[in-house]
Parts: sequence; structure tokens; C-alpha cells
Amino acid sequence: MPTYTIHVLNDAYAVQAVLANTSTYADFTKISYRLALNDIDSCSIEIVPNSPKIAQCVGMNRVLIYRDGVLQFGGIILRESWDVGTDPANDVYQIDALGGGIYLDWRLIVPAGGNATDTRTGAADDLAKDYVYYHCGSGASTGRDFSDLTVQADATACSSWTEEPSYEIVLDEVQKLQKLGLFDWRVVPSATGFEFQTAYPQWGLDRTWGNGANADAVFSLDRRNYQKISYTKDSMGHYNYIYTGGATAVRERYTAGDITAYKRRERWESASSYEDNTAVDYIGDMRLKEMAVTEGMYSEPWPTTWKVPWDLGDLVTISADRYGRTFTDDAKITAVNVEVTADGVERVSPEMVGGV
Repeated sequence: MPTYTIHVLNDAYAVQAVLANTSTYADFTKISYRLALNDIDSCSIEIVPNSPKIAQCVGMNRVLIYRDGVLQFGGIILRESWDVGTDPANDVYQIDALGGGIYLDWRLIVPAGGNATDTRTGAADDLAKDYVYYHCGSGASTGRDFSDLTVQADATACSSWTEEPSYEIVLDEVQKLQKLGLFDWRVVPSATGFEFQTAYPQWGLDRTWGNGANADAVFSLDRRNYQKISYTKDSMGHYNYIYTGGATAVRERYTAGDITAYKRRERWESASSYEDNTAVDYIGDMRLKEMAVTEGMYSEPWPTTWKVPWDLGDLVTISADRYGRTFTDDAKITAVNVEVTADGVERVSPEMVGGV
């Protein structure tokens, strides 16, 4: 079983307390954390009631979770709660923290004086970094900058785009650009802060069956490496004909094959801030993709397979022979949920997006 250690730090990243469950230490009863692509990481920690270390586990302190000495989660404590009853054995003290991605949610894209928008042109991944740098990082004005947030160097990996946000939430803008550019991003923790990073075309490795480069991660009956496999094909939220309203024209975008298979299903999408028809078409196409028929498989692997061979961002293969058919799907690991109990037992369940 892996060994977990939790560091609690102040705003200057000086360690205030160390929580562990090894040797003579019994500091926590449960750890739950989620690591995610294109989203904010999170964690909950239940601390042994009446522990003297609770005094340091308070709001706005930092928390770092190490697994076998390797940093897995870093965030800011934003909730403290406790629950006591007549039986002290049932007392609970819990802290909840969010990863550094919360900084993106705490800032708006405020245009410079005299401007209606913060207009920028460039590769979609570079634009995301620009908006983080100039409204959250060291490029922001004094008082709006987070001193412990840095931004990775530009990679210019995606197609070029022009954005004109005005008072949008930075997180919303970054998530929009991620969908436009089809890149991945994370706010990665370190012992002294966070770094906003992007990756294109994917964060992890191609571990699908027959990829020819990396050790594969295939979940199938013959390998006996999963606890559950499921399959879904869903057209309930499917729409295939989009009227996209730009500033100067309404553009029509559709998928002919889906119309034949599922009948014509119409929706309206506003793109009133864009005059260029190419941009308007792109937004319509993006909406079509979001509302496409979903078909995919999910597997819950054995916890011991986490890290070797699969991890966050990797592409994996799921395969099963059922009901007279062979179901095979390549899926992307978009998040990892981990729970660690007081006895050190680790349970791991990934979140996957199939059909990649």
C-alpha cells in the first residue's frame, strides 16, 4: 500500500503541520481527492477528532498531499466543519480544499482602461495562458495578481483564434478556449505554488491497444484487470442542425449522417460577438460536437493499476464480448478519484470519456 503524508502550510508556504498515518502517527481517518483535466482539483480530509494539529488546519492555509513522497494534490483550504455527538468516537473534523485552478474562478477579464474588450489573437492554447497571466498571474495589476501562480511558456500548438472577452470569468474563458483548440490544461501544484500548463493534443500518453509506442492499458475480461465495465449509447440530448447567429449573419451548420439516422433536430446558438463567418461556423461546429450522439464504454480498473500502466490524461482501450457482440472503445482518462482510509487502503476510480 502507498504511504500518504499531508503538509499544511501558511500563505508563505511554510509548513505548519504534517499529518501522517505511519509509525506512531494516526492523524487522519480518510482522504478523498480528485485530480482532473480542464477543471479544478479538489480534496476532503477527515482529521482525527481533538488532534492538536487541527489548530493549523484552518481556512486559507495550503494543503499538499504526498503519495510515496510524490506530490499529488495541492490546494487551499476553503471549508472547515465539525460534527460532535454524545459518543466521542463518532466526532468528525473535516477540511475541504480546492486546487490552484480556483484562482481562475476568482478573477474576471477586466479590459484595460478605455477599452471595451480585452482583444487578443493567437493560438488557442497561448490565448488561455495570456488571459491567466494578465488577469491572475504576474502580468495582472497590483492587487489582482496571485504571487504563487506562474504560467508555462507558450507552445503555439493550436490553431489561431481571436477572442474579445469583457468581464468574463477567466475560468470560463479558458474552458471555452480549451474546447475551441482541443488542448488540455491543468493548474499543477508544487511545494511553493502553482503553474498553469497546457498540453496538445492530449495531456497523457496513448496507451490504446496496438499504439506501437507505449505500454498499453487494455481493460478486458481476459486480462482480469477491472472491477466493472459498462456501455452506453445515448441520443436523448442529441441535436444535429444548428442555426448560429453571428453579428452580421445567421449560419447553418449540420451533420447529414446524423440527420439521416436520428431525424433533423434543431437548436439556436448565439455568436453575436463575432462578425467573421469562419468564427461563427466554428462555434456552430463546436456546438454540434457537444450535442452529438454519445457512444462509449467505461471501466473501473483495479486500484493497483493506477500509475502502472495508466494515469490522468492517458488514452486506454476497453473491450468486452457480450450479448453476441464485441464492444470495443478507446477512452480518455479525464479525472482520477482517490479515497484513502485510516488503514491505508487506497481506492481509485477514473472518469473517462469514450469514443475518442
